[in-house]
Amino acid sequence: MVGPAGYISMEDGEAVNICQQGIAGSLDATSVIECGGESTDSMEVMGVDENGVRAFWHGYRRLMGL
Repeated sequence: MVGPAGYISMEDGEAVNICQQGIAGSLDATSVIECGGESTDSMEVMGVDENGVRAFWHGYRRLMGL
């Protein structure tokens, strides 16, 4: 699921498709796509945000020493 709090819309699906086409694999290249930011500080005042997902990956990187 993508979008705030895992909500997905038709536009989100199209955006993911465009991103996948933009970073299509190649045998002699590396592609990286990054959403930006590593903070788990609140990004939305309404409480519907990706803080839980960001917190998970923050903890994962810390645990893995990344």
